[in-house]
Amino acid sequence: MADASSPSRHGRDLADYLGKHRRQQKQGYASPKKSAQVSRDTQEMPRLEKLRLRDASPPSSSSSSPSRGARIKPMLDSSSQSVKRGTSAPLPANGRGRGRGVRPVGRLNQQPVRSFKRKATMDDLPTEVLLHVFSFLPPSDLLTCVCINRQWMELASDNVLWQPLYQRYATRPSSKTPSTKKETKPNLVYSLHADIRWKKACIKECIEKRNSRISTLLKKKHPFSFLPANTEKTIQKLGIQWQLVFTDANKTEHRFNHSDAFHFHTSSSVRWYSLDPPPVTSLRCLAIYAQAPIFFNKDGSAAKNSPCQRALLLEQRIKPSDLTKHPIVKSDAINVYTIDGGIILATWKEGGEVAFVSLCLHHHGIIQRAVYGTSERMHIPAAIKPKPDDVDSEYGLHDYTCIMELRNQRTSFWSQQFLRLHANKQEKVDGFIRFSPVRGDVLTDHSYTTKKIQFPWKTDVFKGIIQDFAVLDCTIFDEFQQLMWCISSPVMISPDENAPVTMEYDGEPYVINHSAHKGHVEIRTFWIPDRGQHIMVAVNIDIAVKTINDWFGTRY
Repeated sequence: MADASSPSRHGRDLADYLGKHRRQQKQGYASPKKSAQVSRDTQEMPRLEKLRLRDASPPSSSSSSPSRGARIKPMLDSSSQSVKRGTSAPLPANGRGRGRGVRPVGRLNQQPVRSFKRKATMDDLPTEVLLHVFSFLPPSDLLTCVCINRQWMELASDNVLWQPLYQRYATRPSSKTPSTKKETKPNLVYSLHADIRWKKACIKECIEKRNSRISTLLKKKHPFSFLPANTEKTIQKLGIQWQLVFTDANKTEHRFNHSDAFHFHTSSSVRWYSLDPPPVTSLRCLAIYAQAPIFFNKDGSAAKNSPCQRALLLEQRIKPSDLTKHPIVKSDAINVYTIDGGIILATWKEGGEVAFVSLCLHHHGIIQRAVYGTSERMHIPAAIKPKPDDVDSEYGLHDYTCIMELRNQRTSFWSQQFLRLHANKQEKVDGFIRFSPVRGDVLTDHSYTTKKIQFPWKTDVFKGIIQDFAVLDCTIFDEFQQLMWCISSPVMISPDENAPVTMEYDGEPYVINHSAHKGHVEIRTFWIPDRGQHIMVAVNIDIAVKTINDWFGTRY
């Protein structure tokens, strides 16, 4: 009877054991198969051992004990391995070993986890992916990527990127092709195998295409100034910008784009007043550059964020004493200094830092200087060889033209054109030949200013006015309408202590002087308080004989 009841009891125990694990599986616990291998519940081990022993025949001798140990040992080994990392065995929720409320530990990946010693960067991307990313960049960003490293230099200069840019910016419209015809897409296969560096060809062709427009834009002459009539329009169409560069004692460059610009008949004023420059005592050099875009749209306007070609306009060395002593103008807030080349620089009285910078820029050859120059050298125009004078040299200089203007940075006070000027040999004094466009003894030569001459200034926060300070523009042409001498420089209006006595005007006499190696300019005025105007009573222009000899190749 004992033997008969043993199998039935064995079946009930096995059914209870399997039922329990099915319920655990429904509740989210490990499956019976896995739990039998990795369970930590030590109370299940004897029961499982009893079930397996009952399945066998009863032991006849003590020799069966090693087999029992052999069956238990691997089960204990598998249980000990369940503690290793990455297993899915349920952990006990209490000290009794029950798996109540325990979730299985899942695996993120069946493969072993790789440990990286560094973070992934763009250098880890395949070449094809980098080229695809670079294809969305404009030309300016591609040229920036060239400066990163050798790999980016090669990729950012690839023909696949630059041939579409060549087709977009560098191709010139053909007269035979109708404008309504759509442009064909660039042949990428040809660009890969052709012996052409499309980057170099694109930039070169865009520069030549831009420069070819200059002669057309500047073809028309202004009837008053005899200079190109569309200088302001050309500057805007070519998108030329002006850049101020300070270099300190550590040879560090501080760059500033211009704040605004105003154009007149023969010159322009460019201003910088949004500045955060280094201390004045550390300045060693001041330079002005013109930035001309390279890429243009189909309508002729400069492309947005186009790379620019930088041209040096002027460069002046600065000593610490140049901007700390002897200002030409003092006001309540600023001290004003002038630097050769038509530069006005103002510093604050408190602190001595730079307040604003203004540039007087003559229009003669300014477009060529801004386009044909380089970042290291200024553009020098070709020498002009005038025609030989067919008039007797005893007659002297004749048929000269002079255009003069007094202005500030935004307003013109006085502008005059003088034609058919002449000078004889008898008028040669101390190596200079004098022209007198306005004669003091001829009342019909006298003229008036529109208002009192003064120089307004502004910054981001402050503004003010400098009295008796202005900009003088003077342009002199020879008898063949070739420009011989041009001036655009700040000048002071000082009391005239050597003014001739006159009964015509009741006012205070003033004089304006400008000196250069090519000659001198002197303007005498009277200030009439009742009218609030200056009267120009005399204008004398002294040109050095050396300047005339160098210009005409003579030996006067």
